[in-house]
Formats: sequence, C-alpha cells, structure tokens
Amino acid sequence: MVSKSQKNNFAAISKPSQLGPNSSNQNHSSISMDSAAFLEAQNDIKLNDLSKKVSLLRGITNDIYNDVNTQNDFLEESVCSYILQV
Repeated sequence: MVSKSQKNNFAAISKPSQLGPNSSNQNHSSISMDSAAFLEAQNDIKLNDLSKKVSLLRGITNDIYNDVNTQNDFLEESVCSYILQV
C-alpha cells in the first residue's frame, strides 16, 4: 500500500518543471529514473508481501497434509484391530 508521503513524493516527481521547456527536457531522464525507482520499490514491497503469504499458505498446506496422514494411520490401526477382534 502506498503511503500518503510516498504519493506526495511521486506527485512531486511526476510534475513537469516550471522553469521552461529546456529545463523540462533536461529533467525528463531524471524524472523517469526517479519514477522507475519508485515503482521498483513498490514492486519489491508487493513481492515481499506475496512471499510471506506464499510461505504461510505452504505451512498451512503442510499442516493439513500431516494431519491427513495422521488420521489415515489412525483409521488403518482401527480397522486392523477390529479385523483381529472378529
């Protein structure tokens, strides 16, 4: 999520220079680089958030897998003990 200060920084970077057309052309490459850096930082933040969510989901999936295996083992033992009693 973009904070208010980040939005203000991006808005300031995105505004064209008021010093005339020549200065706007000179600053165009730095504006593009600053915008690219800002977007790259946002991508990194989102990537880290996504990585955390994937790790959490992987942990939940492993827990479910282990629980299912434990329950299957219990059922097999129950069936075997029932068959031996009959």
